[in-house]
Amino acid sequence: MRDLISRLLRRNRARGAVRTAPTPPTPTPAVPTVLSLPHTSGVHRPSPPPLPCTCPQPALAPTPGTFVYDTRIDRVGQVMGHEGPRLQLRPPAGGCEWEAEPRAVRPATDAERLSAELATVNSRGRWGK
Repeated sequence: MRDLISRLLRRNRARGAVRTAPTPPTPTPAVPTVLSLPHTSGVHRPSPPPLPCTCPQPALAPTPGTFVYDTRIDRVGQVMGHEGPRLQLRPPAGGCEWEAEPRAVRPATDAERLSAELATVNSRGRWGK
């Protein structure tokens, strides 16, 4: 029986019909995951000083009633409150409220606040309100 199998294999190899299994790649040596370090229990090294924080600091929310300038839309508004991280602002003499991020507002100067109030008074005079 062995003779028959070996003759068939030789004949098929000569024809190129028998494929041999590819040789497996040589295994790479395993790298140890645990490194051994020298004994350092008696050595005291001071810890380095902490690095300064470069993350953006949260802006302090203005108190309700103060006037701020929304730099995103170039308007002066009075702080009515805040909902989550956003401020609710309205025009100095009343009107429709809008929301602004605390990072996008700054305290309004007296000139900006007076200019916004004057524009409101002038519009009331034109429209007879």
